[in-house]
Amino acid sequence: MTSYQVRYFNKYFIVAKCGVKNKSNDVERCMSQLVIPTIPELYKTWTCSVVNVQLDARLATIRETAAGGKKVLEQHVSSVDRITSNAKRKWQDFYMQAENDAKENAVFAAAKHCRFESVLQKTVDATVSALNHSKTTHDSVIEMGKQHLTAVDTLIRSALDSNDRHDHEFNSLRVTTKDDVLKTSEDISKHTDSKFL
Repeated sequence: MTSYQVRYFNKYFIVAKCGVKNKSNDVERCMSQLVIPTIPELYKTWTCSVVNVQLDARLATIRETAAGGKKVLEQHVSSVDRITSNAKRKWQDFYMQAENDAKENAVFAAAKHCRFESVLQKTVDATVSALNHSKTTHDSVIEMGKQHLTAVDTLIRSALDSNDRHDHEFNSLRVTTKDDVLKTSEDISKHTDSKFL
């Protein structure tokens, strides 16, 4: 340490120790009241003081950094809380909407199922009724066909019998007419012959 550094250090130490301003008469008065320590003690005190100042500065920097980090962390926590709250609210809204949609779809499906069952039952009833009607109609048509066939057969037989009878009557009438014509011809011939003789 140079003599200048020692003088400066002594002056700094005295000012720091006595708490006086940097005035020469105050420094001299204070110096007269103090016991001047040795250079190693002064160096040690100065070193400790410098270390304390550096440590205080470092601690202040660490405090500022910690405060900034805490503020950033608080902002992140607040942002995460806000995001979590929004996500929870959106999830709840989505869940409620999905539940309402599921209930509406279930009610709609139940109504459709009931209507489908009703329509299906009506269709089955209509099909059974149509089948019964078809069977009845088929039986009626068969019965009517049988009746018509019997009636037609009776009519044909009657027509055949009538034709046979008419043929017999016609033949009989033809024979009678022929006999009458022959007889009349003979009578005319006889009458004519008798007049001319």
